[in-house]
Amino acid sequence: MENYLKNLLGSQITGISRVCDLASIEFTTRDGEKINLHVQTFFRFVSDDRILLSSEDMYRCDASFDVSTFEWDVPGKSLYDVTVHKVFDWIGSTIVSDIKKMKTNDLIISFQNGLQLQIFINSVFSEEKYRAFDDTHSYEIYS
Repeated sequence: MENYLKNLLGSQITGISRVCDLASIEFTTRDGEKINLHVQTFFRFVSDDRILLSSEDMYRCDASFDVSTFEWDVPGKSLYDVTVHKVFDWIGSTIVSDIKKMKTNDLIISFQNGLQLQIFINSVFSEEKYRAFDDTHSYEIYS
């Protein structure tokens, strides 16, 4: 496993945000270092065979808002945005225990409570789909 991925072991998710369809998942390491994982491909958080949060829901209006005024690229009214707020306390309450990068460049990040962050490459075209950042470095993980 690449060294920059090893830095996520033992870390905890401390923030999830987005700009259009680019998600930013912030991890804080045991040393207090912030590492952001920018994801612009399909991803989901799963636990016990249940999908808790899916990037696909960025494009769906939450039922509590007016669909006629819905703009998917404006954060706040999508099913994804509403779901982040509902599940964040649980997602952010656990520690990264394992990371697997598949031959297809899919990335599976496992947590101590059984939660998984699954990031899937969704194209045969070779282009950047996710990247890790810390305070001083930008690590291209897949392109």
